[in-house]
Amino acid sequence: VGGAGFFLPRLAIGIRSEQARWRNMRDIRDFVTSLRLAVSLGKTLTQSLQYIAAQPGKGVFRERLCLHIQTKLMTAPEQVVAALADDFRVRERKTLLRRVEAARRGGLTYQEALKTSAEEIEAEMTEAAILGVEEAPTKLIVPMLLGLFPTIIVLLLYPLAMTFVAGFQ
Repeated sequence: VGGAGFFLPRLAIGIRSEQARWRNMRDIRDFVTSLRLAVSLGKTLTQSLQYIAAQPGKGVFRERLCLHIQTKLMTAPEQVVAALADDFRVRERKTLLRRVEAARRGGLTYQEALKTSAEEIEAEMTEAAILGVEEAPTKLIVPMLLGLFPTIIVLLLYPLAMTFVAGFQ
């Protein structure tokens, strides 16, 4: 019971943090894809951010995006991306921020920066999913043993116990 009291909360926290990480990755991917689409339609980065904020949706990411657009968009659109990177502390946003800064300085276009970031995020999500599938059998060994071991013990000891009890009658 003590072991379960120690490990079950940790397991639940681990599962929830993994779900939150995947939710953030999906939000990042959707944000970059929407931004890339808006920029490819000939809009500026500021117009694209305003367009994304005007789309219907909910969630923490959307709320933070709308807040930063209201407070930081007039100074520089790159600051909105930087503020989102600081809020969520996700590595992919930092990479996006660096690419957007390079595009602002003239190293590449916003469309190229967003395309590269979107492809990188998709590749990382695919790699993480493949790794999760490969790790699944290893992670399932202990639960399978805990589920099967008592059954095996009962099946092995039942005939022995019945013989023992029959000997006393």
